[in-house]
Amino acid sequence: MFVTGVTGFLGAFLLHRILAEFPSATVWCLVRVGPRQGDEDAAMRRVRDHMKDYGLWDDAQAQRIRPVAGELSLDRFGLSRDRFNALADEAEVIFHCGAWVNSLLSYPSLVKGNVVGTAHR
Repeated sequence: MFVTGVTGFLGAFLLHRILAEFPSATVWCLVRVGPRQGDEDAAMRRVRDHMKDYGLWDDAQAQRIRPVAGELSLDRFGLSRDRFNALADEAEVIFHCGAWVNSLLSYPSLVKGNVVGTAHR
């Protein structure tokens, strides 16, 4: 499974439920890590810390989570063509709940991550 938005409120609970309901599933999680683009360790720390904040983290489930350090608003999530294609081949299900929420920004500032990012490019 491929999931976006796991570091948001809804995404954390969605990931927790997926891990519980599908005990054999591997879950790739797209995580924005800013300037550390491509840093999967930073992405995993971000997922772990966020889920701990909600009391959802389970060390026993950690090996099933595969962080993907990327950016929803970029072509191919900012991943190389090979990495993107490998994920597309592996993922059987996509749960897209990622969004950039900021009520102070204009629509043009948010459109790439919230609208364009939902389309395969």
